[in-house]
Amino acid sequence: MMKMNARQLGNTRLAMLNKPRELATRAEFAEDIRRNWMNALEATVQVGRRLNEAKEKLPHGEYEAMVEQDLPFKPATARKLREVATFVDSGKVPLEQLPEAYSTVYAIATMPEERTPPPRATL
Repeated sequence: MMKMNARQLGNTRLAMLNKPRELATRAEFAEDIRRNWMNALEATVQVGRRLNEAKEKLPHGEYEAMVEQDLPFKPATARKLREVATFVDSGKVPLEQLPEAYSTVYAIATMPEERTPPPRATL
């Protein structure tokens, strides 16, 4: 069996996605886009969790080799994704209050503790 690189694997998976259902109204488009956006953030956190797990469990040097050779992003991105997952799992901010962009979550996660904004009170 031919080994596929990460980009080829991603392209194959994208090609396998079904054509999305037809949307007609503003509300339908907005709902579908919101749902997909939130799924993207959840997927980002899951990727970060897997990266943390791989770093912990793989033999010395294997994690770095995997990130550099087998994944479709650079080591700096992997580091950010790991930070985001660690921050989310810390519970410092309730999930429903997380910003929707992983880059914003990363910025908050890497702030010095004394500068991190407190969570908003929920009713």
